[in-house]
Amino acid sequence: MIEVPGVFNLPAAEAKKKLEQAGFKVKVAKRYFGQTAWSTEPGAGQLAPKGSTIILNLV
Repeated sequence: MIEVPGVFNLPAAEAKKKLEQAGFKVKVAKRYFGQTAWSTEPGAGQLAPKGSTIILNLV
C-alpha cells in the first residue's frame, strides 16, 4: 500500500505527474475550467494499492 500524495492547488499537469510518480494510475474529473487540483479520491494521506486508479478532481 502507498500513501496518496497531497496535490491540492497544484496545476493539473503537475498534480497528475506527482500521482503517477507515486505509482498510481490517474483518472481526471474536471469541474468548471479544470486547471487546478482540488482533491483526490481516495484522499491525500490515505493508503491505496500501487497501480490503483486515483481520481483527480480539478477546478
